[in-house]
Amino acid sequence: MKQEITKEEKTGKFFYELSFWLKPQLEEEEVSQKVSQIQRIIQEEGGYNVEASLPKLKLLAYPIKKETSGYFIYIQFEISPEKLLAVEQKLKQEQDILRYLIVKREKRKTSLFSPVRKKKEKKAISTRTEPEKITAVDLQELDKKLDEILKE
Repeated sequence: MKQEITKEEKTGKFFYELSFWLKPQLEEEEVSQKVSQIQRIIQEEGGYNVEASLPKLKLLAYPIKKETSGYFIYIQFEISPEKLLAVEQKLKQEQDILRYLIVKREKRKTSLFSPVRKKKEKKAISTRTEPEKITAVDLQELDKKLDEILKE
């Protein structure tokens, strides 16, 4: 059986996504510096097409290193698997990273960070008919009708 060789296998580089949490005590300027520093680490090891999401301060589902919140960031990049190990070793040395995860992904045609298309609004289809008009009823007529119903 003949297997097709993918572009990644030819070039030896694969597409990865790095997701990580930074300590919440960092100032916003420090967070952006840390993200830039991590991007530089990836590029120094031969990574390219490095794109990072905007840092977002979020609550954690459970405490990590005694922290209950943190800045969540993810970075997409391409790199060879051998160089990825060097990136991972440098990430382990960073004191401000609470936790990280590197996942091998398939390359997308568009960036995850590109603007999202707005969904078309669905028009509500009403199946209701117009309500019947309420007319004033004479109490004597109402009593007569009730008597007729109760006699049956």
